[in-house]
Amino acid sequence: MNQSERGLATGKRWCVLNDIDHTMLNTTCCSQYSLEALAAALNVSVPRIIEIRDSYLDSLGPRGGVKFHPKGFIKYLLQDLFPTQTLQKNSPTAWHLLEKYLEEKFFQDSLYPEVPLVLQELEKCMILGTFSEGVFAWQMYKLCCTNLWPFFKPNISHVHILPNKRTDQVIAALPDRAIIPDDNLHVIALLWAAKQKGKDIHPIWVQREHLSDSSLPDGYEAIPTITSYEQLPDTIVEIQKAAQ
Repeated sequence: MNQSERGLATGKRWCVLNDIDHTMLNTTCCSQYSLEALAAALNVSVPRIIEIRDSYLDSLGPRGGVKFHPKGFIKYLLQDLFPTQTLQKNSPTAWHLLEKYLEEKFFQDSLYPEVPLVLQELEKCMILGTFSEGVFAWQMYKLCCTNLWPFFKPNISHVHILPNKRTDQVIAALPDRAIIPDDNLHVIALLWAAKQKGKDIHPIWVQREHLSDSSLPDGYEAIPTITSYEQLPDTIVEIQKAAQ
């Protein structure tokens, strides 16, 4: 079904600011592939690699996940497994391990399969951007490996990749008529609160399988909810109709 048949508003007056992790990319699956590759390269168990990964995240402080960087993790991993005084000439190099961790196929295989087709439909009538948090280079790598970057490159001013997207200042600066799909309930609640105060934004909760046991808290039942990007265009139509 094309955009006119669905009833999507045209003229690119609306934008869709997409979250990345767990919204367009199955980050849990991708991380598992990468950790398994490291374990095989180092002849170490996957649980041991996960233990070191979690320790690295703890070392980054509160909300360490948004500060994660693969180079920092690999350096931390090597320091844990191969203390300086025991490094051998044939010890695995950081570069070799980084290549293993960043294998493009892991990202491509972890992309939710319906996402490219839906973005292809939406880009014909809407501005596509992102609303993501994390280290900029790391988030961009995910977009490039999954071949999603061409959808967003023409609208660089709508590419929001931030260390923290949960502040009042960041939300206040979002463009009007922004539709924001996100899997994080805390982020959705903040966006919804801003909408209730008059901000012209429209959050959509993406309830992926890792959130199957979660539900919207009391008072937030009116937030549109989808379980797949296949439902996104029709949900956008309903939001546009309600805004007329």
